[in-house]
Parts: sequence; C-alpha cells; structure tokens
Amino acid sequence: MQTPTNGSRRLGFGLFEADLSARALYKRGVLLHVQDQPFQILSMLIERPGEVVSREELGTSLWRDGIYVDFDGSLNTAIKKLRFALSDSAENPTFIETIPRRGYRFIAPVTNLHIPPAAPPTGGERQEPSDAGPVPSPLHPEMPSGKPRRWLAPVLAGVLASGALVMWIWARLGTVSPRELIQRQLTTNSGENLIESAILSPDGKYLLFGDRIGLHARLIATGETHTFRKPADFEGVLVWYPNTWFPNGTHFIAVSQKPTPQGERVTSWLVTVLGGATALLRDDADAQAVSPDGSLIAFTAGGPGTDKDIWIMGAHGEDARRILAGSDFTTFRMLQWSPQGRRLAYSRADADGNYSWKYSIESCDLNGEAVTAIIPGLAGQAGLSWLPDGRLIYSVDESKRREHEPLGNQSGSD
Repeated sequence: MQTPTNGSRRLGFGLFEADLSARALYKRGVLLHVQDQPFQILSMLIERPGEVVSREELGTSLWRDGIYVDFDGSLNTAIKKLRFALSDSAENPTFIETIPRRGYRFIAPVTNLHIPPAAPPTGGERQEPSDAGPVPSPLHPEMPSGKPRRWLAPVLAGVLASGALVMWIWARLGTVSPRELIQRQLTTNSGENLIESAILSPDGKYLLFGDRIGLHARLIATGETHTFRKPADFEGVLVWYPNTWFPNGTHFIAVSQKPTPQGERVTSWLVTVLGGATALLRDDADAQAVSPDGSLIAFTAGGPGTDKDIWIMGAHGEDARRILAGSDFTTFRMLQWSPQGRRLAYSRADADGNYSWKYSIESCDLNGEAVTAIIPGLAGQAGLSWLPDGRLIYSVDESKRREHEPLGNQSGSD
C-alpha cells in the first residue's frame, strides 16, 4: 500500500486524500489511478471549496498553450472521469456540483492535512524529553498521554453499567425483526443482447456487467453508465465479460471467449477503470478470483473448457504455477479466496467412464495440499461465495437436489 509523502500538500475529503504535490489521489490509503487532467480539475476545486470555478478558468489551466480541440467535449470528458474516480454523480452530487452555464463547485468539506517535515536537530542542541504526549494527527486524533486521570475509573464504571442496562433491555424486548428485502431491477437488456456476467464493485456503488456491446459500469444510485468497448484487436471475439474486481476498485479482470476450430479460446485481461486501458493477463486462462490483498489471482486452465486445473499467478500475470491438477474428466469452477488469503474454495465436478457426474465443494491451501471436502455429494454444480466472516454460501439447482442434500451456508476454515 502506498502512502502520501510527509511534507507534501495534502487535502482530505470524505474517504479520499489528495496529495497535491505528488499529484496523487488516495481512497482509504489506496492509490487511485487518475489521469492528469481530471486531477488538475480536482486540485483547483478542492483548493477553493464552496467557490464556483468557471469552465473558462479550468480550460485555461488545462490547456495553457491555448491549443485544444473541442474544448467543451474535452472538459466534459475530464469531469466525467473525475466523477467516476470519486463514485460521484452529476444528478445527485456528493463532491462536485455543476453550476449551469458557469462552471463547477466542490461542495464537500475539505480538511487541510498538510504536515511539514520535521526539522533535523542541530548538532549542538540537546533534545530534552517531553511528557506532553503525541501530537494528535488530523486523520487519527488521540488523547495525549500524561498523568493518570482520577476521573477515569468512575467514568468507565458508568459506561459498563450503561452497557449492562442496554443488554438487559435488549434481552427483555427480544431481537429486532429482519428488514424486508426489496428487489430492484438494474438493467433492461433485450433478448438479443443478453448479459453474460454481472458483479458489484467492492464499495457496492457500481454494477459491472458485460453484454454483446461491451462492458458497462453503472452507478447504482443514479443509473449513470460508463461503457468499456471491446478493443479493436478483439477480432473474432464472441463474448467479453467481467469476472472479478481488485479489492481497491481501480481495476477488474475481464474474460474473452473466441471460437476456434478446436473449440473455444478463453483469455483473461486486466482493465483499468479510469480510461479503460486493457492489458493481457494470460491466454488460455479463466481468471476468477483476486486475493484479499490484491497480490495474487486464482484461475483455471487446461482441458477443452480451460477448467481442468487450478493455477495461481501474480497481479499482472507473472509467476504462474499450477497448484491442483484434475483428470481429463474433472472440472473446477467458482474459485473463492478465504478471508485471510491462505486457502481457496472451489466447486469440483468429476465424471466416471459412463459420464455420470459427481459434484462437491472443496478447499485447499496455496500449494494444492490439505484438501478438505466441505460439502460432498451435490447433485449439480454449485454457486459459491466465501464471506469475510468465514461462512461459505452456495447454491444448488433445486430441480436436481436430492432430499438428503444440505442447503444454506457452511463455515469454512482459513
């Protein structure tokens, strides 16, 4: 994880922190990849929060030489990219408000996080110890340490007594009724343009889905949609769909399928959210899951369906190694990382000589060892998700489920 440098000019707003000197934007300490012009606009707006910055002023700053093509279109594109990085909306803004026919205004509170670098002590000075305690940080305010507070014990006793009273009242009243689930339709694709895959962003604000046109990132709150079209070199590619996000929400993995005389070629790609840049991760690979720290990618490869073996590679496709090999009649799917990133769970299907399939959910360590059969004897391939609290949620086709088979969720071990 990268962090802003000490002594730089830093401004904070919401979950974001902008290092103006380094021209870097962070979200919860994670560096976001923001292009130069959107960041210049952000700098001008957050340095003058509450003020209207005109479009002409922004244009003069972005194109100092006075040479630009389609000023309005270029500025609108830069604003749109900036809003996308901030998960903001033009219709219901949290940060950037549009002032019609004038410009833009930053409406969120901005905090100055500038901490000058500490001056080194001179050689002849003696550093005296201080009992004043640490200086509170603007991001992490703390009570300075000092002499014991005589009032601390009675205050703690009062807090404990209040907590006990709340627990007693809660037990007497019983548990709160579960919230009613409300369904909401997010897409309206036609039958000729079916959705191949859909996944939510790590912060839950965007729906990423793929269809015959390309990939789309839709802001759930407003429906505003950004489309990543298939690159020009995707000649012959039938389908391009999203598979998984990186934890920081700045990149995601997409998979393309291309018909070949031998069957179908599956290729995994790394896509940058801002700008839509696409880089090849690996051919003949179905990348399915990114580790919790974003450093490793689990994928399947081998066999006609590219799902006979389980592999692991680095975040950019490097250092690939196979950890679990199946037979010619084995299929691995639904790869999931454990919350701590030490194990993988997966759905496994094995066929006998008569092509009678047996399904199960298993897990293994990152060397393909310590294999555990979590749920054996399933009637069909199961959907799978490993939750942060350690539980595994899976789905089974009810039309194929036998009465003795379990349903619901199980606990996995990390």
